[in-house]
Amino acid sequence: MFGILAGLAYAGYLSLMRVGSGIGSAAIPVCLSTTSTAVVAAVIGGLWGGVDPTPPWGALGWLTALALIGQVLAWLVITAALPRLQPSVSATLLLLHPALAILIGFGIGERPTVMQLIGCAVVIGTVWFTTRQGPSKGAALRTR
Repeated sequence: MFGILAGLAYAGYLSLMRVGSGIGSAAIPVCLSTTSTAVVAAVIGGLWGGVDPTPPWGALGWLTALALIGQVLAWLVITAALPRLQPSVSATLLLLHPALAILIGFGIGERPTVMQLIGCAVVIGTVWFTTRQGPSKGAALRTR
C-alpha cells in the first residue's frame, strides 16, 4: 500500500515539475518543492518521533553534500530537460532512479531483497516496453 501511495505521489510530483518548468527558471519549482518538503518533514517528524535540530557536523556535512549534489543539482538539470522531452519518455527515464539506487547499493556491499530485485526488473521492463519503437512507429518516423 505504501509503495502504491509513493508511486502516485511521485507521479504527481513529476507532473507538477513538468508544469512548473514552463514558468521560467528551472530553479523555481526545485526551490518550491524543496522548501515544502522541508516544512512537511519537520511537521510530520515533530509529530511522529521528534526532529534533532543539532546533528553532528560530520552528518550535517554529508547531508548537505547529498542534498546539493544528489537532489538540487540533479533536479535543476532534470527540470530544465523535462519540457524538451515527451512526457512518456521523461516519466519512464525517471523511473530508472530506484533501480539505479539498488545497483549502486549492491556495488557498495548492500544486498537487495528478492522483492527489491523483482521491483527493479518490473521498472526496467516497463521503461523498455514504453520507450521501444515498434515496426509501425519506426516506419512512420522514416516516411515523414
